Amino acid sequence: MYHQLKTFIEVAESTSFSEAASRLNISQSAVSQTILELEKQANTTLIIRNKRPLKLTLAGEIFLQGAYDIIRKSEEIMSKIELADKGYTGTLRLGFLAEGKQDFLPQGIKEFCEFYPKINLSLQHYNWTGVNRALELEQIDVGVSFSHKLDQFPDLEGKPLCPDKLVLAIHRNHHLASYNSVSISALKSERFVTFHQQTDYLLYDLINQVCAAQGFMPNIVSNVFDMDAILFIVKTGQAISLVPGSVRQHDKDIRFLEISEGNKYFDLMLVWKKGNNNPTIPLFIDKISSNSALKKACSENLTSSPEIKSQHH
Repeated sequence: MYHQLKTFIEVAESTSFSEAASRLNISQSAVSQTILELEKQANTTLIIRNKRPLKLTLAGEIFLQGAYDIIRKSEEIMSKIELADKGYTGTLRLGFLAEGKQDFLPQGIKEFCEFYPKINLSLQHYNWTGVNRALELEQIDVGVSFSHKLDQFPDLEGKPLCPDKLVLAIHRNHHLASYNSVSISALKSERFVTFHQQTDYLLYDLINQVCAAQGFMPNIVSNVFDMDAILFIVKTGQAISLVPGSVRQHDKDIRFLEISEGNKYFDLMLVWKKGNNNPTIPLFIDKISSNSALKKACSENLTSSPEIKSQHH
C-alpha cells in the first residue's frame, strides 16, 4: 500500500502518468496499473484521464490528503524504529514542576529510557516560573509547565497534556473541611500561604487574580519557596492555599476541596523553546503523550468527590 500511495501522489503532483513513471523510475504501464488497483479498492474514479493535464476527481482530492497523512505517519514510524534499532544517542534535559505530582511522568520517563536506552536523560526540578525561564535560557530542552500566561514567554511553545484547575487546600479540622466545594468569596477572611512573588509570580498572580474576581485580595500571611512548604503550613492549620489540582495527594491532615464558582482551568503542558532542534524532544513528547498513566491523571485532575454539600457566602 505504501508504494501504491507514493505512486498516486506522484501522479497527482505531476499531473502526468509519464512524468510520474519517470520520477519513480518505473514503466508508465506500471503506474497506470497501480492507479487502476487503487480505484478498484476505493470503488470510485480518482483521476479524470480525458483531460490534459490530468485532474483529480473530488474523491481523488480527498484520497490525496489521506495519502499524504498515511505516508507522513508511516515515515515517522519507520524513522522512530530506525532510531531505536540503531541505539539512538543524545542528551535530553527535562525540567519538572514543584507544583504538581504528575504521577504519569515517572512511568513515561521509564518507558522513554527503556525504548531509547542510549539517550542520556537529565532531570531538573523547578517551580512554575522557573521552568519557563530555564527553557528561555536554554538550560533545559523540555519542561512540564502550565498554559496560564504562557504567552508571556513568546519564545516558548508547547503541547497540552491534560487539563488542571485550582483547588483549595485546608486542614482537616478547618471549619470548611466538611464541605466538598467552596466559594472563593467564602475565603475572604482566611489566611493564605503561597509562593513568594519573586520565586513563582505565575501562581502568586493567579491566586490574586481569582480572589480579586470575587471582590477581595487574599490575606497572604506566609510566602514560601516550594510546594512542600505550602502543604506543610496548611497541615499546621495556620493558613490555607489555592493549589493546582495535580497537587492533590492522600494526606489524612489535608482536605482538597473543589472551587464551586468560576474555577480557573488551565492545561498541564510539555513546553520547549522554539527553534530547539534537539531530535530527542519529539521522541520524548510522543512517549509521554501516549502514556497510559496520563489518561488516568487527566481524569483524576478533573474528577471531584461525590457532592455532599457546598459552601456559598
